[in-house]
Amino acid sequence: MWAGKSTSNCVNGVTNYLFKSQTSTEQFLESCVPWMSVPLQYNNLASMPSLSGGSNVNPIFHPAILPDESFADASNYCRNLDNDTVGAWCYVRNGDLYIKKYCKTQCSGIWACLYDRIGSYYQGTVNITDSNQACANWNLKGSLYTDSNFPENSIANASNYCRNPTNNPGGPWCWLQSNITRFGFCRIPFCQQSSPLAPLTKTSGNATCKSTAIGGEYGGNISITTNNNTCALWNTTSFYNPYYNQPVLFNTSTMAEVFNYCRNPSNDTMGPWCYTMSGVQEYCPVPQCS
Repeated sequence: MWAGKSTSNCVNGVTNYLFKSQTSTEQFLESCVPWMSVPLQYNNLASMPSLSGGSNVNPIFHPAILPDESFADASNYCRNLDNDTVGAWCYVRNGDLYIKKYCKTQCSGIWACLYDRIGSYYQGTVNITDSNQACANWNLKGSLYTDSNFPENSIANASNYCRNPTNNPGGPWCWLQSNITRFGFCRIPFCQQSSPLAPLTKTSGNATCKSTAIGGEYGGNISITTNNNTCALWNTTSFYNPYYNQPVLFNTSTMAEVFNYCRNPSNDTMGPWCYTMSGVQEYCPVPQCS
């Protein structure tokens, strides 16, 4: 069994670029190659998947986009890394060429519990955070999302329910009705028929400590590295790696909101980090929650 993932081969809404499936047999019975083995020229780290319903020429190979915790976990499973409207796909090798082929999928059912930690295909009706704050309607942040960001393929149908349109490692969340500029994580039960990894301890989006080793949930104000170097502003780090100049990786509306705070937009196993003023990536001394 694929630990921590659904035993189902499908998630309702194949146009979602957070598609989850263990299917690794392409519909023409050609074998999908492992994502880790795909040459760099088939990747594009400088842009995000299209949020307009279109399809990017190149996919994004990045833990923050994959529904898996690492590229190794993605194995050779079908994914939809470029938000292709046809659905999930994989690369099939033909000599030295890697050819994009679509996967055979059948999608049905509504998931009202979590089959994994991230829960990007959760479609239940919980609409209150783990701190008992009411969720705002997703339409109020409509400029940030499109229908394809939600498992029901409709921002309207997502209503004010807890969802994870950004693949946040902390799990399903929502914007707060009391303050639309802040968000909170939701307490969603795991499905009994799955065998998930231990769930993350979810904290609010402004957590001042990390409850997991990765620390994707951290939202505090530390801006000094373990080497005592000052962090650079995230919205000026495109000189170092333009990929990280994307608000969706930080669950914010603008890059200015991230300021120069330590974060983990790459799901780095070493925890929150930042670029220093000299352009070097360094880790931060974010404390573990007691």
